Amino acid sequence: MNTIAAGALLRRVRKRFRARGARRSGSDRGYLLYALALATVTAVFPIARSLVVAAASPSATDWFRENIARGHDWQIAAVAVGGAFVVLSGIGAVRGPVAPGPFWVTLLAAGPLWARDALRRYFVWSALVLAFACVWIGVLVGVASGGGTGVILRAGLAGGAVALLGACAWLWGQVLDRRSWMLAAGVALAVAVSHLLAVPFTPWGLAGTVAAQNGDIGGGATQSIAPGSTLAVTLLGLTAIAATCTVPRMLDRLLPAALGTQAAAWDRAGNSAGLGDFATALGSVRADPSRLRSARAIRRLPLVPLFFVRDLVGAARTPVRFAVACAALATCGALGSWGSATLSSGVSVAVCAFLAGFGGYLALSALTDGFRHAAVAAGAPALYGVATPRLFALHAAFPTVTALLLVSIGGAIGGGSILGACLVGLVAVAARAFNSLKGPLPVLVATTPISSPAGDPGIIFQLLWRAVALLYASVAAAAVHLLARSQPLAATCVAAAAALLLVGGTRRRIARS
Repeated sequence: MNTIAAGALLRRVRKRFRARGARRSGSDRGYLLYALALATVTAVFPIARSLVVAAASPSATDWFRENIARGHDWQIAAVAVGGAFVVLSGIGAVRGPVAPGPFWVTLLAAGPLWARDALRRYFVWSALVLAFACVWIGVLVGVASGGGTGVILRAGLAGGAVALLGACAWLWGQVLDRRSWMLAAGVALAVAVSHLLAVPFTPWGLAGTVAAQNGDIGGGATQSIAPGSTLAVTLLGLTAIAATCTVPRMLDRLLPAALGTQAAAWDRAGNSAGLGDFATALGSVRADPSRLRSARAIRRLPLVPLFFVRDLVGAARTPVRFAVACAALATCGALGSWGSATLSSGVSVAVCAFLAGFGGYLALSALTDGFRHAAVAAGAPALYGVATPRLFALHAAFPTVTALLLVSIGGAIGGGSILGACLVGLVAVAARAFNSLKGPLPVLVATTPISSPAGDPGIIFQLLWRAVALLYASVAAAAVHLLARSQPLAATCVAAAAALLLVGGTRRRIARS
């Protein structure tokens, strides 16, 4: 079936599908447009304007010119773009750019049409969303560089090319499915080698070249590409077009079984998230154990080493998730220590440390499955003579040791305070233990209406209730890194107080369970 006939058939199928249920009336569509316009005016436009104003501020421009715009520091932007490619390549196995619902997977992917015709629409929409974000980031980079309209235009075009390359890497990861980690590892190795050799003739190197506005890039023959030049943008665009030519073939290689697995998992996750059960939603897309199934997790050891080995083997049975968590912890340690050692503004240090604590808490999810086991066993009798508080303490050994080791390595790389990174890691582990015992949302919080001039802010309180441990870890990280530079004793006291509060909250929740 040719492309034109396939498109006509798909249009008829979608029309019949929309007609079989209750279609939106004219007033419903009008209200939807009104809601979108209101959200744009009240939220999207002010946020976009504030980002442009912040990027155009003298402090942001000076920082950009000092750290990125110099030609020999183009690797900073190059590594950021390469890291984005690594992430997109890896997450393709979990959620790819082609993500139809379960019904459409059965109808389209397993039907008689070519996948390039049936599934092209989903890839295009995902690429457009990614392009919007990347073009906007490129525009902000152009504004921060202090250049004119031409510089901003070139930066935006470079962002669009990076988005096309990222969408292709995302699709390739989805095609490889469980082997997507090989693609991610290959891209990471290429980024590392090109960074060490200062080679700009790579997609991420060309993106870094566009970000650089003056100076030499790498020296030698690489000076033939002027920083921020039109030639760099052109080469990056041609690379993106060449990568896009592989999309139809990659779409044809998508397996209906893999698409159906992803669609079912994300359908369950969406239903759970809609009910406010984010833990179940995340569990729906968590990878099943696939390695070391024959390795013994329970051995004849004292209790502390026994639980350490047990949790280590359990985490290693999902090796990609474990490796990503370890890399994220080291990165967050480096980010927090680098900010405390390099940035001069207290607000900038606090924001950088907050993001490090936020990311570290999320990364610890792969290392704290033992806490979830202890939370499940909290209401049951201690069959093996290990009470629930002691069970939590035993399961804390593996994430604590691993987190301290990884954030210390990251702190050493970042050049800042290793003590601050270690303290943040301890607080994040305590926050994970505290959050593992969070029960269902209280009925009064979920159902009690709250009157205010802006409407009912009840959803805000519900989100705060669910994210309280995450906020504890992030705020404590900001405070610790702010104090670690000049007052290590005060930073230690703050971290100890935060950890004690979280441990006390965990014990109270155990007593109530």
